[in-house]
Formats: sequence, C-alpha cells, structure tokens
Amino acid sequence: MTLNERGAWMSARETIRQKTIVYVPEHEKALKKMEQLYANDPLGEIRMTIAKKETEALVNAVLTSKPMKKGGKDVSITKKLVNEVLAGVDGSFERVKRLLAPE
Repeated sequence: MTLNERGAWMSARETIRQKTIVYVPEHEKALKKMEQLYANDPLGEIRMTIAKKETEALVNAVLTSKPMKKGGKDVSITKKLVNEVLAGVDGSFERVKRLLAPE
C-alpha cells in the first residue's frame, strides 16, 4: 500500500459522483508527503511518477467506464469496487492503529 492509495481511491469515488475527474485534497496531501519522503531517494522521482500515473489511470477508467489491466486481467472500476477497496484500506489503517496503540 502506498501513501497515496487511499487518496487515489477517494478520488475515484468522487470522480464517479461528479462525473468528471476529481483529485481530492487527501490525494494532493499524500503526494506532497511522498515528495518529502522521497527527496533523497534516487528512485523517488520514478516512484512519484508511478503513483501519479496509477491514480490517473484509475480515475480515467472510472470516468470512461473502460476496464483497467490489473494482474493481467481486465478490471472494471465500479462504485461497488471503489467502496470495497476503501473499506479494506480503512480497515488496514485501523488494524495498524490498534497494533501501535493498544488500549
């Protein structure tokens, strides 16, 4: 999971809702944080380019209703899939929080 994953899928959800390409503020904040983290990484620029292209491909697939290639298969990015992925990402974050700060 990348820092940008949640922002990318939230952008996909908002793109579905508004029927136009939308990048949510969380996506932009994640990209800025990635830039800081990768500032001294020789592969940082490549990592940033990949993250941006993956998000662009996702929101374009949503807007055009054309499937994306994932794992050699065509995957249609539907509202249901977007919600399922976001639920999984949010669940992962919650599990990490509980592991790092048990009550």
